[in-house]
Amino acid sequence: MRHRSLIFAIISILSVISTCAAATVRIVSTETNDLYTLLSNEGIPTVRYDSSDLAIAAADKLLASTAAGAEATPEIRSLRAEALDKAGRSIEAEEEWSRLTGNGQTDVYSAKAAVLMSNSLLKRGETERAHKMIDNFINSNPSQQYWLARGFIVLSDILRAEGDDFEADQYLQSLRTNYPGNEADITRMIDERLK
Repeated sequence: MRHRSLIFAIISILSVISTCAAATVRIVSTETNDLYTLLSNEGIPTVRYDSSDLAIAAADKLLASTAAGAEATPEIRSLRAEALDKAGRSIEAEEEWSRLTGNGQTDVYSAKAAVLMSNSLLKRGETERAHKMIDNFINSNPSQQYWLARGFIVLSDILRAEGDDFEADQYLQSLRTNYPGNEADITRMIDERLK
């Protein structure tokens, strides 16, 4: 399988950094199931960890090695950025997200990076930068409908932070009406903000 080298790299790295007796550990947050599913499908026992420090250490080891390969690098960088942000290291997370958004790519990881970085900037009180970034993302007409929807939710949060509750609600109502997906988290985020 094409991911076998990545799996073995993760096992090797995690055997060094983890004291867990399991054969491997899942290095990503519980929100992301890609790696967990991949490991499970390979029949490798997994243990879920929510430790940002463990995720960062594993990602650093993978990025420093050649085992993961170029194909897996964007996913590893994305997971590393999320873990850095969750650990309160938002400046470092921003640097990682910038690597993903600054390459001119339009893949899922660059779309995700733009949305999560905008949200992180908003949480840090950098509303103007967040607004500019999310506008640029939305205006790029990304093909990832899920991340575009998340982008509109972040835009509504930014507008609300700027005191424009009416326009924020308009974006959310339009998203509720027109979004073609059925992801529960999108519906929940819209409902929570329109209460």
